[in-house]
Amino acid sequence: MAKQVEQAMKSQHRTRSELVREALRIYLSARLIPVEVPTAAEVRAYRRGVAACRRGDYVTLEEYSNQTKRPRLGTWQGFFELVDTLDIPQDSIAKRSDVPPQKRKPL
Repeated sequence: MAKQVEQAMKSQHRTRSELVREALRIYLSARLIPVEVPTAAEVRAYRRGVAACRRGDYVTLEEYSNQTKRPRLGTWQGFFELVDTLDIPQDSIAKRSDVPPQKRKPL
């Protein structure tokens, strides 16, 4: 380990005390992460989830993604595909009752 410290000192241009200080800071900050005690409901939900996984009663991310595929909205084609799936009446824009915006004087 002493050789590794020497190599780190040379490659990072740091002193031994700087390396030790950083190592201790990282070690101690990792240990100070608070641990939450789960509620009874969370424990029950976790156990139900584990039991479901053991039974094989789950959906993979790929299966879920394939079931919830939506058109890409980054393109106009994707937008029009989405609009086609929404059952919007064709004359919905023609029924608008708002008036056009007022003409404004240029600045």
